[in-house]
Amino acid sequence: MEKILVFGNNQSIDWSQKLSNYNVQFEEFESFTLNENGVENINKIVIDKLGNQAVKAVILDFDGIIVPQKEERCLITALAIRLSLFETMRNACVPIFFASKIDQGLFRNFQYSTILFTEGISVNTYENIIDAIDIVEPLDAKQYKTRFLDIIKVLPNSTEGNHSLANQWGADALGRFFFGNETSNQMIEKARLSMYFRYVRASALKIQDIEKLVNGEIIAPYTDIKVPPINAKGKKVLLIDDEADKGWSDVLSKLLVGATFDTINERVKDYNPLSDSNKDKIENGDYDLIFLDLRMNGTEEEDNVRPEEFSGMKILKAIKNHNKGTQVIMLTASNKAWNMKALLDAGADGYYIKESPEYAFSLTYSQSNAEGLCKSIERCFKRGYLRNIYSNLKNVKKLIKENNFFGDKKDEILNSIDIAYDLLNQSGERPEYKAYSYLQLFLVIEEFVKLPSIIDESDSGVYLYNGENRYRILKDKTPQNKTFRYNSIIDMQNGHYSLQRGQYIGRFIDTNFLVSALLIFKFKKDNSAEWTKIYKKRNDIAHPKEANVTIDDFKKIIHFMLYIFNPKNDNWRELNEAFEDISMESSIEALKEKYRK
Repeated sequence: MEKILVFGNNQSIDWSQKLSNYNVQFEEFESFTLNENGVENINKIVIDKLGNQAVKAVILDFDGIIVPQKEERCLITALAIRLSLFETMRNACVPIFFASKIDQGLFRNFQYSTILFTEGISVNTYENIIDAIDIVEPLDAKQYKTRFLDIIKVLPNSTEGNHSLANQWGADALGRFFFGNETSNQMIEKARLSMYFRYVRASALKIQDIEKLVNGEIIAPYTDIKVPPINAKGKKVLLIDDEADKGWSDVLSKLLVGATFDTINERVKDYNPLSDSNKDKIENGDYDLIFLDLRMNGTEEEDNVRPEEFSGMKILKAIKNHNKGTQVIMLTASNKAWNMKALLDAGADGYYIKESPEYAFSLTYSQSNAEGLCKSIERCFKRGYLRNIYSNLKNVKKLIKENNFFGDKKDEILNSIDIAYDLLNQSGERPEYKAYSYLQLFLVIEEFVKLPSIIDESDSGVYLYNGENRYRILKDKTPQNKTFRYNSIIDMQNGHYSLQRGQYIGRFIDTNFLVSALLIFKFKKDNSAEWTKIYKKRNDIAHPKEANVTIDDFKKIIHFMLYIFNPKNDNWRELNEAFEDISMESSIEALKEKYRK
């Protein structure tokens, strides 16, 4: 038998006995308190009391309630019943009666009074309710939409700005895609029980979905769509959000299975006010991925419309200025195209648009949004190598500046290194860019060994110079067809050069020979095997579109640059290990002989 729920107090039992023809269930209204949890408490109790049992009607005993704010409690309870559609299904559509000695003039100037003008709500005297119960019908799906949802208006809590609301709603919306209704986050639980969120969620339903719920058919959080969590074992992830505790920390950490997850929960207008410990996290935390909220200054930014003025944008630029390779995904409630473009132009590696209660996101969009986030995360993890590469290239540039290499060409060389990084950064869309990037770095080494401070060529031979002494590595230049023959202090054996006398033949002295000689004499290496691999890779990518350049190849060439540009690694051989240099007298005689001819 269907039940009639009567909410009131002990006095309600007397008149409710007149409903003896029905299965009456009495509940004390005193438990419907407006405590520190506000209306969330009433929502929770309503859901628990209605459940999935068969209910014919609900009666709220207005006169029998002696607690404070009873008018507001009655209206909120009625609204809570109607908005319990997802949990109580058809019971959300049952007739609701306000019982009183008088049948009009109640609730006219209170919040949510609009519900009195919706279908299935009436104020009756105790005597009339008995007759009205069999007359008033529950709402059908169309009436629920047009005669209830389209009439009422539930506003957000005035103490919370749109920024906070978007965070709670957005975290909940994303979490449902991966974990359904499961959540351990108290802020999300509270948000789900708020009247505003329940109203927005119900308002987004289509008639056919309301029909399913009214008929007792369970609708999963997002139908049967399942987006699997991401395997992030061994990854380090940082969330920077002034309201990380509103649900984002829990949802994202649960989404990234196996990751080490840290948060920065600090309200700031830009990067500088961040605490020293949080700056240290960002700059030295070695994170594989950073999630960054676009608005880090709460309600102070709700009226801002200029992308470059958002606090998150300023923090993004600071992060990228420190290391362009740090992977950053922006979290934003804005879906404006110009904001997205500004973020990408500033170096963001992806973005996720937080769903907002202010806009109705279609199921298709929500799914695409969640899947897009997963793709961005996986792409960032694959590009994680850029962080270390950029850091090492930054150190290469520092060595060049500190040691004043390249003279007037210094800026040109530094720019070449920047171009190399930018090409590698864009190689995801253009694979051949990896080859171009590698060639750009090779060019820097090539220019280095041609510097007058490194190499000196004269009629008496070719020399390496250490600032004090010259090391004669080639001598006895002899023309041979279109090439020249030299006696060489190093010779190639088994594919690389080592310290043994031989001959060098060529139209010019190539980079391979010069770098090999530098390694053997300046750094006292036994052979040039390490360099030979780099040189061979350069020759292999003569046709960049066909080249297979790996990240390991980049690590090798950058490591090599860090080594040869660092004066601390200098370890010159003894001068007598090179060819003996000719005397000053012999040089003068050679010049005289040259000009006689």
